[in-house]
Amino acid sequence: GVHSASPNKGFEGCAYDGLTRHLYLAVEKNPMRVIRVSAAARPPPGGNSSAPEPAVAEVEEPFDAEAVLGPLGVTDIAGLHLDVESRTLLILSEEAKSVVRVTL
Repeated sequence: GVHSASPNKGFEGCAYDGLTRHLYLAVEKNPMRVIRVSAAARPPPGGNSSAPEPAVAEVEEPFDAEAVLGPLGVTDIAGLHLDVESRTLLILSEEAKSVVRVTL
């Protein structure tokens, strides 16, 4: 599941990739995390029906945000933006007053 020890109970930022149907969510800190959620409809069992089964969400961390962002002086994630053309995720840090580009 998606749990954080941070007192911040919600996600700090999100970005959607319409090409891959991935939703990226950011946990601000303690620890910083970027989570990718993908949902895809499963084919019908046995192929007897044209209606797919309900979507099943897959949740993963595409990279270790603490390991990637920490050495750059980033201590928080305040927002996300996906640049679909370059396949990069722009990560805004309020505390570091910077934007970091991460290739997906």
